[in-house]
Amino acid sequence: MITGLLDTPTGYGPPARSPRWSLAAAARPLAGVEITLPVLDRPGYPAAVELAAEFAALTGIRVRSREFDYLRLRHDQAENLRDGAGAFDLLLVDCIWIGQYVSEGWLVPLGEFYTDPELADPGLELHGFFQVLLSVVGTWRRAVYGMPFESSAGLLYYNKTLLREAGLSGPPVHWSELLALAPRLTSGGRHAFALPSLRGETQTAGSFLRMLRQAGGELLDPATFEPRLHSPAARDGLEFRRRLREYMPPDVTEWGDPDALRALAEDRVAMITTWNPGFEVLPPHIGVAVEPIGLDGERHAPLGGYALGVSSQVAPERQRAAWLLAQWLTSAPVAARHIDAGGSPARRGAYATPPSKPRHPRLDPLLRTWSSYVDPAYRPRFAEYPRVSELISLEGLRLMRGERTVRGAIGVIESGLRELLDDYLTGSRAKVL
Repeated sequence: MITGLLDTPTGYGPPARSPRWSLAAAARPLAGVEITLPVLDRPGYPAAVELAAEFAALTGIRVRSREFDYLRLRHDQAENLRDGAGAFDLLLVDCIWIGQYVSEGWLVPLGEFYTDPELADPGLELHGFFQVLLSVVGTWRRAVYGMPFESSAGLLYYNKTLLREAGLSGPPVHWSELLALAPRLTSGGRHAFALPSLRGETQTAGSFLRMLRQAGGELLDPATFEPRLHSPAARDGLEFRRRLREYMPPDVTEWGDPDALRALAEDRVAMITTWNPGFEVLPPHIGVAVEPIGLDGERHAPLGGYALGVSSQVAPERQRAAWLLAQWLTSAPVAARHIDAGGSPARRGAYATPPSKPRHPRLDPLLRTWSSYVDPAYRPRFAEYPRVSELISLEGLRLMRGERTVRGAIGVIESGLRELLDDYLTGSRAKVL
């Protein structure tokens, strides 16, 4: 475990408590202020847009929602912040961006708001979040910079029809079992498994690091930041991926998560792993389970998610308005409604609220994973991660295409890591993952 990663966040002290607090009163001085809420083109976010409209009606704060795909959000939000243009009031921050955003000074520490009795909802309860999500998604150096919002984890989706036709009653429990069964599920243009491996973070985290970690391998030594890809466990994980590649579609290196979900629904693959919510309504022939047990006897499910942060580059009244929306959207009562509308917020207690309608079948394995199986050390969150990811993505892709051997890819990546992380390795910068 990385030291301090799951320590209780400190921020600027405990949330303020004012027994007479109300959202309407807090928002009254901000009526007419307009703020921007970025959202993704994924299940769960349309409900957030509807809830934001309700917030606007309750408070008089005007909310403009802007929808992005992942790559466009990453580019546009960061470029706008670099230019100091102030187009974003709320920032939708992927857990792997938080180190960069804090290092660049783009986020306001949320303690500035939740220790202010005029702005802090007495029911805020930071401890009401899944603590692993608050820590990994919203916290940096033990200070809270984002309210955990839409969150996810790696899950195994499987085609019940194809497994049944192969004489299987359910999905494999171990990765080694999945590989052993793969020949039975691969024939006639159908494939046993698809590991979305498109260049970018899909290749880095969804493919390369997923297989590395399931064998107990590490990208870096958490204490020294020395690359660890040459370890036997890391090599075993990458070799396992090479062997499993034989039972994947030939063009899987061009697949993102939506491509894999589509192929699964169309009976072209029997199983996939993804952290994408995928289906708004799960088809009856598709099942969802926790990810298999790895070669090292443990589950190492990748953790993903987004936090709502407040931009440091906008006027104070817009910051306060943005905070009130982030606080309200992630509150327990609103989170329960968000779940019923297809979202997966990070509020633990919200899942205990009796649902207004049947909830998505993925939520049970997702909650089990958040509670017991997520791997907080799965990928680093420091400011250099985007460049680390690009390095791994390119070499991981070459490895899957047969252009590199496992040993060759490891050599190139470790050399690049030492160059990118030189300030950490020489002690010039504090080591925080």
